[in-house]
Amino acid sequence: MTGLPAPEDMSHAMLIAVLMHHGGSLDLPASAFEPDALGAAGAFHSVQAQPGPPGTVRLSVVARPPGDAARIEVRPWSRSASIARPGRARGGTLDIVGRKPMSTQTHARVAPIPRTIDGIADALPSAERARFNAEARTTEAADLEACLAKWWGVAVLEAAAPKEEATPPGTVSMTSVFLRRIAAGGAIDWNEIDAMRERRGARHIDWDAIDRARVAAGAA
Repeated sequence: MTGLPAPEDMSHAMLIAVLMHHGGSLDLPASAFEPDALGAAGAFHSVQAQPGPPGTVRLSVVARPPGDAARIEVRPWSRSASIARPGRARGGTLDIVGRKPMSTQTHARVAPIPRTIDGIADALPSAERARFNAEARTTEAADLEACLAKWWGVAVLEAAAPKEEATPPGTVSMTSVFLRRIAAGGAIDWNEIDAMRERRGARHIDWDAIDRARVAAGAA
């Protein structure tokens, strides 16, 4: 198994491979897509590819290994913790891991915030809403866009509701850095942020808050 697609493309590649092997289409009952068949919320899975008889590969659904980001893990048959390079995958297994889905509760509790006066006002707590309304009413038309951008960022941060973190004086946490980037409203490389989840120290980042901000910003 060489020349593998990138992790983010692997799920699509497997789907096409299965369909093409069955002549281009495959009949499934509609119930195959129901939560009871796919796994309840929080029961995330990955796909394992094992070498079968010569020239074949067996795809199996397995429990998802730790971590959130999409990746391909090449494991020797010994199941050791070490991960071999793709070029040494012969005789081993591939764990194809998609990015851990965002909690359905996050989508249920947080909605995208429109960049409009009413949308921002509705997303702000009462005290902040009063300040926003007062500022929006007295802002010149030429400056209104900047006013809305500023308060939209405030609303996104309110929706994120990050945990309180103790940081040394004069410093900010990585959670705050990410949240400020999202609230600034500029382009975000979400693949880069998702990749951060696998790095050393990532457990100290409030990923739930970042996911809430992502939804509020309309990026999920």
